[in-house]
Amino acid sequence: MFEKRLFSLVPQATPYIVASVLFKWIALMANITVMWVLARILGGIVTDGLSAALASTRSHKPPCRSPSPSSC
Repeated sequence: MFEKRLFSLVPQATPYIVASVLFKWIALMANITVMWVLARILGGIVTDGLSAALASTRSHKPPCRSPSPSSC
């Protein structure tokens, strides 16, 4: 993975290498999180249907909470 000779040749580079690896791990975790969120959104669209997902975003009227649907 790492060339140990690099650390012995340039010991001043060690903090930069460690920072680079750390930030790559952070970027990997951020990418995994973004993909998980997008998968959840797309899964909701597929499960509920695209028209239902679009209708719920376009509707400005709150849902009816009345026990009888005729009073809405």
